[in-house]
Amino acid sequence: MREVKAHANPPPTGAEAARPRTIPPIHLLGAALFEVCAALALPRLSYPGALPVALGAAAFVAGAWLMMRTRNLMRARGTTHRFDPTACVVEDDVFARSRNPMYLGMTAILGGAALALRNYAALAAPLYFFLVIDRVFVPFEEAKLEREIGPPYLAYKARVRRWL
Repeated sequence: MREVKAHANPPPTGAEAARPRTIPPIHLLGAALFEVCAALALPRLSYPGALPVALGAAAFVAGAWLMMRTRNLMRARGTTHRFDPTACVVEDDVFARSRNPMYLGMTAILGGAALALRNYAALAAPLYFFLVIDRVFVPFEEAKLEREIGPPYLAYKARVRRWL
């Protein structure tokens, strides 16, 4: 286990301080609702087979496990997944493989549910979620960590991939 403590920096101003107007769970919920509505409203876009259901269930369970593991590690280290100041960067366990295991778990849950619903339209939901997280939330959070943690976070960022 290796933790890097934050160093003090002045609060950000201007464009640096702009944070997303929503939070990832809102997008997760919206994408999940879209999946269900698509499966119910567009039955013509369904595809057959038990394999997608089995693969979807496995992805869903793996994603749920990854989310819980990430949350428990962050709590144990005294840091947060909210917009509060970062107490430390957790670099071990699932964080040694992905800088965003929580978001990876959420995407796996959506992907698993979309497969299990066996509907082509539902497959758009995990793609939407991934793009919003990758293009809106992760850049904001990485800039925040670079300001709050500095060089130790940059070294971690250079060692560990964003997703896998």
